Amino acid sequence: MFRPAGVVEDESREWLEIYQTPGTGSIDLSGWKFTRGITFTIPSGTILAQGQTLIVAADPVTFADSHLDFTGPLVGGWTGNLANNGESLQLRDAAGNIVEEVRYANEGDWALRARPALDAYGFQGWAWESLADGGGSSLERKSYLVSGTVGQNWGASNLTGGTPGLGSDAFNGQSAIFLDNVRHDPVIPRSSQPIAIYAEVLDQQKGTVLPSQTLFWRRDGQVAFTAIPMTLAWQETAVPGHLVPQTYTAEIPAQTNNTIIEYYVSVTGDPGEATTWPAPARTSAPGVLPETYGQAANALLQVDNNFNAATPWIAGSRPLYRVIMTTLEREQLR
Repeated sequence: MFRPAGVVEDESREWLEIYQTPGTGSIDLSGWKFTRGITFTIPSGTILAQGQTLIVAADPVTFADSHLDFTGPLVGGWTGNLANNGESLQLRDAAGNIVEEVRYANEGDWALRARPALDAYGFQGWAWESLADGGGSSLERKSYLVSGTVGQNWGASNLTGGTPGLGSDAFNGQSAIFLDNVRHDPVIPRSSQPIAIYAEVLDQQKGTVLPSQTLFWRRDGQVAFTAIPMTLAWQETAVPGHLVPQTYTAEIPAQTNNTIIEYYVSVTGDPGEATTWPAPARTSAPGVLPETYGQAANALLQVDNNFNAATPWIAGSRPLYRVIMTTLEREQLR
């Protein structure tokens, strides 16, 4: 619960939970510390049984008053606060070893890309939305087998106030396949260079159909996307207790100078198991029913022969930022 609901935020209502996975026995958390994001040492004698949840609250009294149904272990009184715009949290054991690291945000893969209400000039654009960002929900982790830094592994709870001690209710019936670290290379291609697209796939392998990965791309102004099957490029080293990311790749042919390319990646498995990156955006305005969603806010890149990657950066010089837009977007802003 990184941003409790309220016109004036009450940081004393922030909390997080630690879950001891089944089949791993009880664990003594005495002296374990949060060393990034917040500062807190878990008190001596704190034992967490397998399948049990420990709540670490900014203010244990405030938490207890707000969650009368929670009867599990409760500690707290940390220093600092959970940043509203996202940050990294790090938990170390009594010997100083990193046990778990979680990164969260209120945008990107941690939120929904959506059409907001029209502004004063009649323009709509795009916004990020998440009920965990002051809307009363907590941010929930879907799978403990997937790294806590993977944005698609998080979502806002359906239950207002969150679900402390109850597990996640945000992902019922949703896909168990995740996409992470989607990228293209070269970052700024020249017209002589084909463009490689890479995507990490994490599959919980609960189904019977092996997932298939597909790259969809089109030039700016085209209606239809071109679909290219992706092939396995490499597999990461196994980490105990986590799924092993598999990196897939596909190649977009070299394009003429100044061409803008739009692309997204899709993974499908068993019926109902499908994930895209970027995720589908809500194309309907707030409050409009039925809500509509589509692959409408995707990744963009641009071919530029004027860029020379071999030119060294000169210390002290100003950085260059590239804003890449479709023709339609440029015309709207103009």
